[in-house]
Amino acid sequence: MWVESEDGKQVALNFNSTQNLLPVFMNLRGPLSHGGDLTFSEFRVAVSLINEYNQTHKPEVLQTLCGVLYRKPGATLNKKNFDGNYREEFNPSRMGLYADQIQIMPEHIQWGIYAWFAYFCEYLLTGTFIIEGT
Repeated sequence: MWVESEDGKQVALNFNSTQNLLPVFMNLRGPLSHGGDLTFSEFRVAVSLINEYNQTHKPEVLQTLCGVLYRKPGATLNKKNFDGNYREEFNPSRMGLYADQIQIMPEHIQWGIYAWFAYFCEYLLTGTFIIEGT
């Protein structure tokens, strides 16, 4: 994961997995590994946010990205009538609320979420997909 430059003066994170290593943060749930439960709507918004963050480096944009991906648990999670939604349904009009819920999240955790989502996007463009074992 960590790569040191040849001269030993720089260290970089080389995160290359679509497995979500932080599925839960406090009372918030992140996407399933490999983007298993990302909806197209939230994916589009998250891509827009990561692109904006890459250009502006504004902390509030990173916070909003994390808020879009990490939301409260779905209403039926851990109940007999579980509907398969591990997180509450994504609603673009609630992005301010999502960002507010991330205020308590340490910056290094936000960077971890950024690294996961950035690689997930890269994998969608360049990765080899294995479907039903082939």
